[in-house]
Amino acid sequence: MGKQIRGRLDVLSGQTGAVMVLGLAFLLSGLAGTVLAGGGEEAEYGVIRLWLGEAFQLTQEETPQPFWNLLWERVRLALPLLVLSTTPLGVPGLPLFFGWLGFRFAFPVSCLFRIYGLSALYPAVALFGLTAVLWIPLLFWTGSRGFRSALYRLKARNGEEETVESGTLFWQLICCVLLFLCVLIEYFAAPALLGAAARVIL
Repeated sequence: MGKQIRGRLDVLSGQTGAVMVLGLAFLLSGLAGTVLAGGGEEAEYGVIRLWLGEAFQLTQEETPQPFWNLLWERVRLALPLLVLSTTPLGVPGLPLFFGWLGFRFAFPVSCLFRIYGLSALYPAVALFGLTAVLWIPLLFWTGSRGFRSALYRLKARNGEEETVESGTLFWQLICCVLLFLCVLIEYFAAPALLGAAARVIL
């Protein structure tokens, strides 16, 4: 039994295994979010319409969101990945995080299509396209590396590995640099996209 568990851990410790675990958590939670969005009540969709209207109206203001506020929002999103990758708790914690991420992405997109039909395509791209193009690949890259690191630490704690995997700090620094670049792109591109989407929705 112990050999079977160790064999499964060895499979998951590879890059492909880590991406499969996190991807499965992301997809299943995204599917759950889609199903829940399709079963919402009209009153709930009214609240979503109100939120969308307020969000798009903010894009018409002359004063844009401060860059450092946006940076802090995105740092808070990536921070759990970096913390969990330094502890064995990342083995269960990272799939749970990606499950939450999948639901957080799929539910509002599904609500948009449920409310506005096919006309929600452009607003959905404007609201969540940058997330899909920039943040999800970055978070998956960081999360898969973090999952491998956490799994290595778990095996080291159980005496199956003599040393903890090296290089964690290096790829975390790379993640921070890429995160900063993604924030720059989002900061300059998002207002134009959201403004155009507001003209479609409002």
